[in-house]
Amino acid sequence: MPNSEKMELVPSITDPVTLSQCWFLANRIDELNSLFAKSGRADFAFQPEYFRFLEAANVCGFVCNDIYPQDAKAVYDHFLTNIDEVTNAEFSELKRTIHFIVRSEHWGSAGEEIGSGALFKSLEVGLLQIIGKRINPPPKPHEGNQLDEDLWQQMDLLLPK
Repeated sequence: MPNSEKMELVPSITDPVTLSQCWFLANRIDELNSLFAKSGRADFAFQPEYFRFLEAANVCGFVCNDIYPQDAKAVYDHFLTNIDEVTNAEFSELKRTIHFIVRSEHWGSAGEEIGSGALFKSLEVGLLQIIGKRINPPPKPHEGNQLDEDLWQQMDLLLPK
C-alpha cells in the first residue's frame, strides 16, 4: 500500500453493515442469552460465548472509531429505562448501544465489582435480546410471497446505505 493512502482499521458509525454481519452478531447474542439463562452471573465473563460476542461485535462493524463514549452511554442508559423504544430505534442507535456495551467490557466493569456490568445488565433487562432480534435478517424472500418481500424491504431501511 502506498504511503499516501491511509487505511482505517476500525469502522465508522456511518459505515454500512451487511446482512451477513447482522446475522452473525445476532447469533452470537442468542448464544450469549442461552449462557445467561443457564448460568446467570457465575463465571459469565470467562465463558467462550462471552468472548465470541465481543469478537463478533468488533469484527462485524458495531464497534466504531467515531462514537463518543458519553453519546453511546446516553443511548444505552435511555434504552435500559425505555426498553419498548428499542423496537423502533434507528440502526445507528443500535450500533451505539452495542458499541457502549463492548467498550465497557473492554475498559472496565461499568461500576460492577465483578465485571460484565453493562453486558450483564443489558441481558438482565432484555435489551440485548431485542437488539439481536432487530438486527437478525429474515430469510430471503420466496418468489411471490409478498410478506417476505415486505420484510426484506423493511430490512433495507434498517441498514445504512
